[in-house]
Amino acid sequence: TEDQPLTNYVDTNINTVINLFKDNNMSFEDNEETAIKVLNHAKINANTLIYYAEHIKTKIQEIDKIKNDDLWKYLVKNNCIEYTSHNILLYIKEKELDDVISEFINSSNIVIQVDDTLTNDEKGKLLDDLLVNKIVSINKFEELIQSINMIYEDFDTSEISFDKMRLLIDNKIIRMDKGSLLFLRENYDVDLLLKFIDKNIENYIVLMGSITSNNIETEHVLKSDIGLDLKIKFIKNLNEKIFVLTKDYSTEIITFVIETGDYLDSDEEAELLENYSQYPEYQESILLHAKKNISDIIYNELKIDSKLKNLLIKSNISDSYKYKLLDDSIKEESIEDIKSNLQALNLNEFIKLFEKNRVPKIELNSNNRIILQALLNKRYILDFKANNDVYRVTKNLGYSSK
Repeated sequence: TEDQPLTNYVDTNINTVINLFKDNNMSFEDNEETAIKVLNHAKINANTLIYYAEHIKTKIQEIDKIKNDDLWKYLVKNNCIEYTSHNILLYIKEKELDDVISEFINSSNIVIQVDDTLTNDEKGKLLDDLLVNKIVSINKFEELIQSINMIYEDFDTSEISFDKMRLLIDNKIIRMDKGSLLFLRENYDVDLLLKFIDKNIENYIVLMGSITSNNIETEHVLKSDIGLDLKIKFIKNLNEKIFVLTKDYSTEIITFVIETGDYLDSDEEAELLENYSQYPEYQESILLHAKKNISDIIYNELKIDSKLKNLLIKSNISDSYKYKLLDDSIKEESIEDIKSNLQALNLNEFIKLFEKNRVPKIELNSNNRIILQALLNKRYILDFKANNDVYRVTKNLGYSSK
């Protein structure tokens, strides 16, 4: 009858018996011991064994009990191999990750543990094969890569699906190094690249000492929720000029960039110096920046807000810079701003130039001569000349007050 078990028949008739089952479209319900004996039978021809493997209903607990591994795929397809990590790994070891075992992997929620059944080289090959495999489910893919527990030292595989790349990154399977970063920049979506950076942020920041960032990465890192210390370390390692005024960064980042001066974009530096009064939240930092970088600011002839200029003149920068700032003030600013800057330098005798009935006693020296010449050029005074140890100045009464 149909589904009759195959028991112990004489070896010389085994092919005939199986073919009889085959001719009648019958399956086999032998116990495991009998099934293994039949599958390992030396006198059964290949086609007959394949039919038997495809039609038995017996669960084989250990796949390697079947000596002829050419039969494994038929047994697996027939779902008569017990779903165990060991059986799956043995199959992969002999047959690699083919379509048959891929479908079988998907057939159960039992967790697969990749152990020393596979050598490290074989684990690496399995990892490579999983990347391009189109059958293994994404859940089983993650399960396997976690269990393989290997890292790509040099990742250079393109066209991996978004979901698989996301899991490789989430599980830190790809090492953050120069080669991998450049490869992901060139070959993968920016969202994956930024996820790769987020998952390896400390290594990425260290890497910035030897590789350039780009505007997208820089903005992403500086807007992320990592600590301020890491953001500052990133900026230092990056060692490039960056934009901060239009990027909605935290106040701490903006003030750090402004105050150090080493990383502030030159256009934004010019904007802050010229329009100091428009940035009340950063004025203290702008002043610190200006004091620190006063030599370059003067050398590059950057325009300076009148209030900032007055604060600089009052500060502890060298007198040579103060007099240069005063000279610029006389050339560019209102009489009230000029007088304020003269007072800041304690040049009280010069204030008398703008007061009626006051006679200034301005000593002869090079700095005073420069100031008087600047005042003369702007017609704030009409003339000056040396007279013994002081300058005799002809006032412009149009600028004199009571």
